[in-house]
Amino acid sequence: MELNASVRTILEIGLGVIYMFGAGFNFAYTRKHEQKIYTGFAEGTWFAPAGWFIQKFVIPNPRIFTVMLVLFQLFVGIALLSQGPYVGLGLIAGVAFCMYAVFVSNVPGAIANLVLAVLQFYLASVR
Repeated sequence: MELNASVRTILEIGLGVIYMFGAGFNFAYTRKHEQKIYTGFAEGTWFAPAGWFIQKFVIPNPRIFTVMLVLFQLFVGIALLSQGPYVGLGLIAGVAFCMYAVFVSNVPGAIANLVLAVLQFYLASVR
């Protein structure tokens, strides 16, 4: 199925904006409320091994994981917004991010991240 280049570009830029908002949110809010946020993920995940991982590794080191999260979201957002040679890499990185998020989210969050992963994979495949 062929996707109009303008529609593809709009979707990629929209996703880039979402990643940039995510980075901004995580820098401004999550950084100040790390224990609460990550404990909520650990308790709310549908996938028990993810809860264990968050409890054992993320909660004891919240600053490291928040900084990595913000930097990763910035990378993906910038790659998508650039509309340059790194858009495909940004889309694949976004797929990996969303697939990880599927396992650490509650059920509605997992469904939303799965939809975003499929969309980004599709966009990468039609580039």
